[in-house]
Amino acid sequence: MNPMATVISRWLRGPCMTAASVAVALALLPGAGEQAQAGKILLRIQAGNPVEADKEQSVTIKTNLPEGVRTNHILSLGGLELGYDVKSDQYYVHRELTLAPRQIRIFDVEIDDIWVIPDAELAALRTHAARMQALLTDYPQQRETADEYTSMIEENLARIEEFQRANKIGPGVQPLTHIRAHASNLETLKRVKIDVGRVENLVLGTGQDPGGMLGDDRRSPKPERFLDSAVAYTNTAVLRIEVENTSPDRARKIPVRYNLPEEIREHDVVDAGGLELATDKERGIAYVFKQGLELGPREKRVFNIRIKDKWNINAPRITALDKTAGELLVRVEAAGKFASLEEALRAIINDLEAVAAERGPTTVDAQYVAFYRGQATRLDEIEARVNRIVMAIPQIDRSTKIGPRIKPPSAKTTWLIIYIILGFLALLSVTFYFRWYGKHR
Repeated sequence: MNPMATVISRWLRGPCMTAASVAVALALLPGAGEQAQAGKILLRIQAGNPVEADKEQSVTIKTNLPEGVRTNHILSLGGLELGYDVKSDQYYVHRELTLAPRQIRIFDVEIDDIWVIPDAELAALRTHAARMQALLTDYPQQRETADEYTSMIEENLARIEEFQRANKIGPGVQPLTHIRAHASNLETLKRVKIDVGRVENLVLGTGQDPGGMLGDDRRSPKPERFLDSAVAYTNTAVLRIEVENTSPDRARKIPVRYNLPEEIREHDVVDAGGLELATDKERGIAYVFKQGLELGPREKRVFNIRIKDKWNINAPRITALDKTAGELLVRVEAAGKFASLEEALRAIINDLEAVAAERGPTTVDAQYVAFYRGQATRLDEIEARVNRIVMAIPQIDRSTKIGPRIKPPSAKTTWLIIYIILGFLALLSVTFYFRWYGKHR
């Protein structure tokens, strides 16, 4: 089956002879009476018609939601409609309305406060690090290294907690400041998880179960979203571009330029629909264009650009990840002493089954693109978990060699053994000397 439909419609308008004087104001406000960690943020949009004459004005409201907001984060649209911008991978709210003279309309969009790292996640990392530190008590060398990492983990966790408290939405703290603080905390959290991963590897190297895989390994490969070859993309989609001259009585020459979605390259365009095709060398983005398109009064032109569908491509990736997770599970089960890794791999397999069971839109439109991009993001997260365990396998293999495992001696015992060996060698040398001396007298 080769699904084909409109991905998104884009209007390119020529100059309009009538001037609409409509103001649209935007503000981010904290949710009244809500706590930052379980609260909401209000996106307040104000549209007004300041025209003093007795005349109605039409206005189109279109406001992007903050980056990272998805449909499950939206608590209320406040009377607006939800849209999705394919190019920017960002949701927006919109509505067309008519305003009477001096009329003002206010719309409040409620968004879940997603710019907080949950206290439970920070507490889990702290507890996990302390538990692993205790597991290394009988391994002095590994324990010394783990102590250093654990100290850095605690320091960075405390920094995150303090920064979140200082930038919690409330008096004197605006939501934009709150959002920027969260971005900074995410960078600190990355360092925490890398250090946690290092301690996990130390524990695995001693043949013990770390009790979970909450950390990261900076050596892990990045998730791969796309298919290996451009010819592997068999489905196509249609991008619909509408160009209109809104002047009621004058012909216009209108420049046309439309940036294609970031996944699309020039070789992915099957038919440019009568437009020319090029790539922005600085940004690496393909686009279609036409210089000075001539349109008469109120004339409208439609261009249909056929492109390869580079979104509904997740099925082979799900299969490959499921195979890898299954093979890892067999290896970990053979070791017989890493229950937390077995549990993590079974959870990954279950999550992959849930993603495979999802049913997305069948019409290739903005919702179609949003769904499969979201699915790819979920697979990125699952693949990162798989890669983390892949990087841990060498530690497991080293700790599960054939033969009895003997606990390494302490430093005191090691030096005692060295002195005994040196003393034995000295005694052997003295004995040899006297025997040699006795034969040659």
